[in-house]
Amino acid sequence: MVESMGLDLVDVIVNALSGSVDPSLTSETRVVLAERYLEEAREYIAKGGAIQASEKMYRVVEECIKALAETPRHTRNPGGKEKR
Repeated sequence: MVESMGLDLVDVIVNALSGSVDPSLTSETRVVLAERYLEEAREYIAKGGAIQASEKMYRVVEECIKALAETPRHTRNPGGKEKR
């Protein structure tokens, strides 16, 4: 049903959890997803599926950006100094 509405089930689940669990857990989950998508992209490349591989790579970048956005600020810059 979720897919028929144009939504990705994994995204729906992770987004639902993001409001109720530790942000670092959802960030880690997104990194694991990115790694999974990267492996799938490599498999498509090996089979000659450039279009499918590029779609998976898009998801890799998307999940990495979301993971970074959900990472608490103090864990991104352990030195505590603002970078500008």
